[in-house]
Amino acid sequence: ILLLGGWTFIITIIFSFISKIIVNKLTSHWQNIHNKEIEYLKSMYDRDHTLLKSVISNYSSGFEIIQKERIKAIQILWDMVINLRKFTYPQTFFYGVLTELKTELKIDGPNLIKNFNALAKNLDITEVSNSAMQVEKYRPFIGESLWALFITYWGFVNYSYVVLGEAINKNDLKPWQDNEALTDIIIKNFNEEESKVFLTRKMHSFTDTVRAMESKIINQIQKILSGEEDLKNNIEAYNKINDVMNTMNKKEFEKDTELVLNLR
Repeated sequence: ILLLGGWTFIITIIFSFISKIIVNKLTSHWQNIHNKEIEYLKSMYDRDHTLLKSVISNYSSGFEIIQKERIKAIQILWDMVINLRKFTYPQTFFYGVLTELKTELKIDGPNLIKNFNALAKNLDITEVSNSAMQVEKYRPFIGESLWALFITYWGFVNYSYVVLGEAINKNDLKPWQDNEALTDIIIKNFNEEESKVFLTRKMHSFTDTVRAMESKIINQIQKILSGEEDLKNNIEAYNKINDVMNTMNKKEFEKDTELVLNLR
């Protein structure tokens, strides 16, 4: 009995020692995982803070440097819009009044040409081409969105002026909505509801379309001058970098966790 009791005591000590080793190893294992999680979260916070700080700094410094050039470019662009607007006066008159009242006014070919020439007397179509080239020089400063709106406006004014001139020379004046190229510009640049309104044959439909295009240009200009467009681009860049780094750090964390688990 004494011998059996002695062995029991020895075995108890051995099991107690082994249990402590196992507990210590498990504790160390979970502590390692916990520390890795803390380090990972801390690195994510530090990285996000650094990235966001960089985005704000870049936005602030870049905005100040480039803003002067942008203001100059936008002033030139808007001057070109105002200059182009005078090339819409013949269309406004003929499409807005004569297209609907042609029969009542009994306007014949010679009178059509006479009225058109009176309205186009001081207009030089080469100014339209030159305006596009002048604005394109400042394209890097105004951005692609504003450039696209301007060139759409430019194309609509230019082509509608040419179409009207050809129609009058042929004594074949028709609503501008009958021209496929012009209607295509409207459909591609306005939503379905807006397009339906502009393509309805009403007295002021051409004028309303031109004004709507100018409003789009003004809205984009306001976004640029307020810095909204720059901030949006910087945040998009931040999100892309953030996604890439998240993926990289996640893979690294999973790899480290797997190594810790293998130590068990």
